[in-house]
Amino acid sequence: MREVAVQEYESVEFYFKTICETTANAANSPSNKVGAQAYEFWTTLAEVELERKTKGTVYKTYIDNCKNELMPLVFSGLLKINFEEDEDDEVWGHSLSAACCLKILAQLLKDDVMDPVVQFVAANIM
Repeated sequence: MREVAVQEYESVEFYFKTICETTANAANSPSNKVGAQAYEFWTTLAEVELERKTKGTVYKTYIDNCKNELMPLVFSGLLKINFEEDEDDEVWGHSLSAACCLKILAQLLKDDVMDPVVQFVAANIM
């Protein structure tokens, strides 16, 4: 999935709906490896867009166009904490991958992530 985001960036628009559905299904998978791949795709796509934005290069605004659907997906990943992730540094699960995704989304989207993050934190503080 990572290579699709990098190598086929210009073509993603033609498959965007299918990619969104596929990564949403993968993110909801009980498998840590499958879930992590979904978030890695979005992280990589956001990195490509952030790099292009920083360089002043034209970018497709995929992340901005789907942020309202993507943020809840990332938040659901944050809640899938698997304490076994710490035992094996080679295996990234839902929560670690979702956290990395949120980090790059914040860098790309700036203030647009604030309200959803504040709402998420307020709803999930125990």
